[in-house]
Amino acid sequence: MKFYVDFDGVIMDTETHLFDDYERLLKSGMVKDDREYMNQFDWERHLENSDVIADSIEILKRVKLDVSILGKICTLHEKEAKLKLLRKHDFNKPIIFVPFDSKKCDVVEAKGNILIDDTIHNLVDWENALGLPIYFNKDECLVDPWGNKNNKYKMVKTLELLYKYEEKNGN
Repeated sequence: MKFYVDFDGVIMDTETHLFDDYERLLKSGMVKDDREYMNQFDWERHLENSDVIADSIEILKRVKLDVSILGKICTLHEKEAKLKLLRKHDFNKPIIFVPFDSKKCDVVEAKGNILIDDTIHNLVDWENALGLPIYFNKDECLVDPWGNKNNKYKMVKTLELLYKYEEKNGN
């Protein structure tokens, strides 16, 4: 069994300030749409100003489970900035980036594997591909960043469940 962990909203709180300037720039005509905004976005600065959620990077580094980061990206600059940040933290486990318009289960095998994610539609796709979804929300909120309510999936607020799984299975 493999564990896949989403980056934005699970490992780092990157979503809180991501679109703070978007509406202002859109109204002023400085950007035409969200794609253009994401291409101009200063990912390195944004990641430096974002918080790691509940020691998640250290937890992922310490567990002996087969665990990978599986995160969506909008731009190559975003990918480079995330890689740079993770390498700065000496994170040496697999990091898999998924194009924003693709499903995570199209990039890796979902069947029998666990996805920990903060977005309901990703969990639905994962479950439909016979994977095991776990909903993550650091605030224990049932509504994901897209406004979808979690009525179905087990919820966790830290990645400490990985330690519990490791202990239970003798890893």
